[in-house]
Amino acid sequence: MSSRIPAGWPAEVLAPGQDGWIESATKWLLDLLPGDFRSYEVFRRYPVLLARLASSVIEGNLAATRKAWSAARISEQEFMPPQAIAEAIEQLERVGVNFGKQEREVKLVLTELERSIRLPGN
Repeated sequence: MSSRIPAGWPAEVLAPGQDGWIESATKWLLDLLPGDFRSYEVFRRYPVLLARLASSVIEGNLAATRKAWSAARISEQEFMPPQAIAEAIEQLERVGVNFGKQEREVKLVLTELERSIRLPGN
């Protein structure tokens, strides 16, 4: 397999096909998830499953961020001054952009993992 780097590939992950790239992808994916996922060997052993899980978690985080962003002006007006709400909305926008980037990166990694890892006979 070549070690071409797809556009948008996460900088923390070695190029697909390089020695150790799957291990670097696994580490990076675990870094995206809550810490307790590291305690389950099955996720480290099966990186395609790990990537699918990370994708679902990030999609949920992005959806939650979008929901908070869309509701912040109304739901927080009793608890925060207007300038703090505006600041929170700006920060939620940045967080949402980051989750969107992570979502695209995880999908790239998942695609490459699926290409690289097959059980014998499949």
